[in-house]
Amino acid sequence: MQVALQAFEANSNSKEMRLAAGAVMMYQLDIPHDKDGRPAWWDEEDEDLEHPLIQNAVAETRRYLS
Repeated sequence: MQVALQAFEANSNSKEMRLAAGAVMMYQLDIPHDKDGRPAWWDEEDEDLEHPLIQNAVAETRRYLS
């Protein structure tokens, strides 16, 4: 989990890498997908980094690691 969090937080990483790290945290924490069944990072848009499900996974990972 720590590696995924570090990868997500590293602004020098590509958007795709950061989204993949967010996905890893979601899967590790068993956070469900969007209501339509697609993962939150599906479109690989910049705003996907701010998706509530990914942000929830980041926050939960931070709490878990603290």
